[in-house]
Amino acid sequence: MEEEESSEYSEEGEDKEQIHDFRGVLVQGSLNNNPLNLWKHTTISEDRTSESGWRAKQLAIVLPQVARDSSDQTKKSIAERDLPYFNPMDHMSPLGPSSSQRKLPEKDLEAHLRWTGKEKSNSKDRGISDFGPAQRIAQVSNRSEIEDQEFPSARNNEEEVPTGSMGHYQLLTNRIQALEQENIILKSWIDPDSIHRGRPFFQIVYRFKGDDKIFFKPPSWMREHSVEGNRYTLKGGSLSMKETEYLKRSSNLAFVIFQSYTVVTVDDRTETPILPGPEAETVLFASDEMRRAVQNYLSKQPDFEQLFPLFDVMGEIPSPYLFWYSTRSSYDSVLQVLPSHQRALVELFGEWVNANYEKEYAHVNDQIERGVVSCRTMKYLVRPGDPLVCQETSLLQAYQATSWAKSKVTLRDTGSKEGVGGFDKVWEVSAWSYEFDGVFYQKTVHLDIELDARDPDEEVALSALRVTLLDHASSDIREKLELRGKTCWACRKKRFISYRGGDDIESLSNNSERFMVDFPTYRQLHPPEHPLVRKKRTEIPPERLEADDPPSAPEIYLFPSRIVGYNFRRKKWVNLQVDLIQEVEWNKKAFESLVIDQETKELVQALITNRLVAEKGTDLIEDKGNGLTILLHGGPGTGKTFTAESVAELAEKPLYRVTCGDIGTQPEDVEKYLESALHLGKIWDCVVLLDEADVFLQERTLSDLQRNALVTVFLRVLEYYDGILILTSNRVGTFDEAFKSRIQVSLHYPNLNRSQRHKIWRNMINRLRTLEQPNIDFDDIDCYISELAEQEMNGRQIRNAITTARQLAKFKDRNMTHADLKHVIDVAGRFDKYLYDVKEGFTDDAIARDSGLR
Repeated sequence: MEEEESSEYSEEGEDKEQIHDFRGVLVQGSLNNNPLNLWKHTTISEDRTSESGWRAKQLAIVLPQVARDSSDQTKKSIAERDLPYFNPMDHMSPLGPSSSQRKLPEKDLEAHLRWTGKEKSNSKDRGISDFGPAQRIAQVSNRSEIEDQEFPSARNNEEEVPTGSMGHYQLLTNRIQALEQENIILKSWIDPDSIHRGRPFFQIVYRFKGDDKIFFKPPSWMREHSVEGNRYTLKGGSLSMKETEYLKRSSNLAFVIFQSYTVVTVDDRTETPILPGPEAETVLFASDEMRRAVQNYLSKQPDFEQLFPLFDVMGEIPSPYLFWYSTRSSYDSVLQVLPSHQRALVELFGEWVNANYEKEYAHVNDQIERGVVSCRTMKYLVRPGDPLVCQETSLLQAYQATSWAKSKVTLRDTGSKEGVGGFDKVWEVSAWSYEFDGVFYQKTVHLDIELDARDPDEEVALSALRVTLLDHASSDIREKLELRGKTCWACRKKRFISYRGGDDIESLSNNSERFMVDFPTYRQLHPPEHPLVRKKRTEIPPERLEADDPPSAPEIYLFPSRIVGYNFRRKKWVNLQVDLIQEVEWNKKAFESLVIDQETKELVQALITNRLVAEKGTDLIEDKGNGLTILLHGGPGTGKTFTAESVAELAEKPLYRVTCGDIGTQPEDVEKYLESALHLGKIWDCVVLLDEADVFLQERTLSDLQRNALVTVFLRVLEYYDGILILTSNRVGTFDEAFKSRIQVSLHYPNLNRSQRHKIWRNMINRLRTLEQPNIDFDDIDCYISELAEQEMNGRQIRNAITTARQLAKFKDRNMTHADLKHVIDVAGRFDKYLYDVKEGFTDDAIARDSGLR
C-alpha cells in the first residue's frame, strides 16, 4: 500500500511536471525537490530492459551533483558590491532534467555507450583505467571542445572521479555544462547589450602573453600521459576570441581587465601542480564615453600631469593602478563636479579598484608613515616630483624624481629580475639634478634603489637606503644640502673663494687655498676636445640668474656637489667639492705686521687702495699707461714678497703669482704666457706679482739677441697692462734703462736692523700663540727675544729657524724653548760662517754692491 502511494507515476501531488529522458521520451513524474524519488522501491522491482530508459534515470540522478564553479575570489568580491560584472556561469539555469535543453541526441548517447563497452573490454589489455587521459576523451567529441573541462577534480587537486559507468556519465554531464557555457558566452559575444540591458558593465578576461586571443575562464592544467610520466601544460579554454573583435561587440562595455599568463609545462609530476596566478594585470577603458569620463576626472586632479606626464587613457594601464592610488585623497571632491553620466562610470571603476586594492593601498600608506618600505610596496614609494637624496660614501647629492620606481634586471641576478629570494630587490628611478657649465641645467640620471631583504614583506627603514626620500632624511642632511645650494648660487658668476682640504686638489696640506670660480673663462681657455651639438635641455632662465635670492626648497637642494675652480698656487683648473667652499677671510693684520719704515708702508697702502681706474688715465694714448707697476728691490728675506701678499690682503684682491719658471725662455711662449696671465689678472681684478723678475729686466746687449727679444716682449706687455703689477728683484743694477720710465714707484728694502729683527721675532711668536699651537713654552721664549734679535738674520731665516726648532722639540718629545731656537741658529750659522770664509770676509751685500748688482 505504501508502495502505491509513493509511486513516482502517481497522479496525486502538486509538484508534477513533464520531464524528458535523454532519448527524448516524455516522462510524467513528481520531483518533490528530491531527484532521489525516481529511485524508490527499485529493490522490489526494477525494469532494466532496453525500453525502460533506466540508463537515462541513472544519468538524471547524478546531474544535480555537479557543482557550479564558485571559487573565483574576484567574482565573490564583485558580487558583494553588486557591480555589473559579466560571468557566463551566472546566466545558466540549474542542471537537471527539468529543461528541454538537457536533451542529448540519441546518436551521441549510443556512440558513448558503444565506446564504453568497447573500451572497458580492452582496458586491461592496454593497462588503462576506466578514466584515461584526454586522448580517450577525444573519441567522444572534438578535443578542442573538451580540453577546458577535462577532469575538473584532478585539475583542482580534489578527489578523483569515481571509476565505472557512473564516472562516464559524470563526464558527459561536464560536457553538457561546457556546452551551456559556450551558448551563453556566444550569446554575449553576438549581442552583449541584450544581457546588460544597455547598462555599462565591465569584464575580466584572460590571455597568454604573445597571443591575441582572450578567454572568459582562467587557464587550467591539461594533463597528458607519456612514457616518461605525466605532463601538465597551462592552457586556456576552448572558447576564445580575438581581442579586437571582442571590444567591438558592445558600446556599453566600460572597461576590460586583462589577466595575462605565460604558457607553462611541468613534467614528471605525480600530483597536479598548483595553478599559478596571473603574471600581469592591466585595465583598458573600452568605450569613448568611459575614456572621456576618466580624462575629465583626472584633469581636475592637482599635479596629475607632473605625476603622470605620459599617461595615455587610450592604452592599457598596468596594475596596481598608481594613477588611481595617487588621486584617492581628492576622489570625493572631484567626483561631485563631474556630470552624472561620467560620475557613474568613474564610480564603477573606482568601486572595482577599491574592492581589489583598498587593503594594499592602506598598507602602503601605513608603511610610509612609519618610515619603512618592503619589496612588495616599493613601487609606491617614489613619485615624480619627490626630492631624493643619494649618499655615495661621504658625498651627498639630491635629485628630483621624474618617474615611479620600476623593477630592474641586474647582472648580479644571473638573468632573473627576481634576485636570490625570488622577488624584485633592485628598483630604478629616473631623476634630475642641476649641473653647472656657466648656467645651471637639469641633468637626467637613473638611480638604483636596492633593498637588502630576505622576503618580499620584510620591512626596511627608509633611512637605511642608499637612495631614499629626502623627507625621511635627517635634518643635518637637509641643512647641508641647503647650504650647498646657496653656495652654488653665490658662485654662478665670478667668485673668489677659500677652499680647505679635499682630494680633488691633490693638496699637500690641510691648509686652505684660494680659488677663482669662473666657468666661462675656464671654457674659453679649455674648450672641449670633441665639441658636441648641444641637445635641448632645461636651464634656469637668465632673468632668474640675475636675482640675488637663491631658489627655495626643494629646488635649493638639487644643486651640484662639484664645481670647477682655478687654483692660484698650482695654476690649474680642478674640481672642487662645493661643501668645502668657504668665504675668503682677508688677513688685514698682515700689512700691519710688515716690517718696513712707516713712510714706505704708507705710500704702498695709498697706491693700492686709491689707484686711478683705467677710465681716468692721464696718458694721451687710449689703453696705455693706465696700470700701476711697483718695483720692490732689496736683499733676500727683507720683506719684498710679503709686502705684495699683505697688499693683496689689504686691498681684498686675489694675488696672482708669476715666476720665471712658469713663463719659459722662448720669446713667443713668453709673450703668450704673459698676455694670458695679465689677462686673468685684469678680469679677476688681481694683484699680479712677478717674483724675481731679473731675467726680464736685465739690460739688453748686442751679443744676446734672444734675451733682447725677451726684454722687448716684456716691455710691450707692461706698457699696455692696466692692472696692479708688483715686480721684485735683488739685482736692480742690471736693469735696462727702458724699465725706469715704465715703473711708477720703486721701493728699496735694506737689510734688517736689530729693531726690525726684534719685531719679526715678536710677530712670529705671537702668530703661533694666536693659533694656539701646542708644545711651545711661550713664556720662556719671550724672555729671550732680545737675545735672539742680536743674531744677524733676515726674515726668511728667522721663519726657518722657528720651524726647525719645533720639529726638534717634537723629536725630543718636549716643549719648544729658546734653547731649541739657539741650537738651530748655531748649527745653521756654521754654514753661513763657512761661506763668509770662502768669500774672504766679504758679505753677500758687499759682493753684490762691488759687482754693481745692487
